[in-house]
Amino acid sequence: MSENKTGKYLKYALGEIILVVIGILIALQINNWNENQKLKKEEIKLLHALEKEIESNLSSLDTTIKDNDDILKISSRLLNESLLNPKYNSNPAEIIQSLGYNTNKYETSIINEIFGTNSRALISNDETIARLRTLKQAYDRSDDTQLYVDEFWNNKVMEYFTKSGLGIYIGTVKIDKNYKTDFPLNNEFYSLLGIMNGCQFSLNLSRKDLKEELSNTLTFLKKNLNSL
Repeated sequence: MSENKTGKYLKYALGEIILVVIGILIALQINNWNENQKLKKEEIKLLHALEKEIESNLSSLDTTIKDNDDILKISSRLLNESLLNPKYNSNPAEIIQSLGYNTNKYETSIINEIFGTNSRALISNDETIARLRTLKQAYDRSDDTQLYVDEFWNNKVMEYFTKSGLGIYIGTVKIDKNYKTDFPLNNEFYSLLGIMNGCQFSLNLSRKDLKEELSNTLTFLKKNLNSL
């Protein structure tokens, strides 16, 4: 009689343990599901922020590329005119602009956050990470190109402006194709102009490459965000 009671008690206790274990497992599954849902929401929020950053950068890049193309046309024209007329004189503002360039104006805080912090762990898709890594490399190439141009301009072009007296015209006069001065465009100027013409071309090349990567990434994100 006592053994039967003990057996029933053990079965009851075992049943209680099994129920507790099942309850714990269910609670863990629910907790994991809630945590995964939370992470997915954070991932979607992060990718939507990146999407907006890309759209804004595409707009600003269009303006930067167009403005730099205008500068490139001026520097190319002055180079061509120097071959026809070595003593050609020009508007000081035109000379200054021909040796100039437009700086990058895009925002990279979100893409930098993804690769600079643990935010990358939020992104669950390996293909998305690969796509963003390609985009980050395009940003880096564009930044490296501008860094080279910045250093050359600060070290060489600004020195020329100061030495020639053209520095006083920076930001004070507008381009007027009909206005000429007696300022001589010497060999030093044309040497700098040739280098800056190449720099302007390289800047736009890297920016057009970046623009293509931004467009490809934006298309990719819009397609994949719908499936999250």
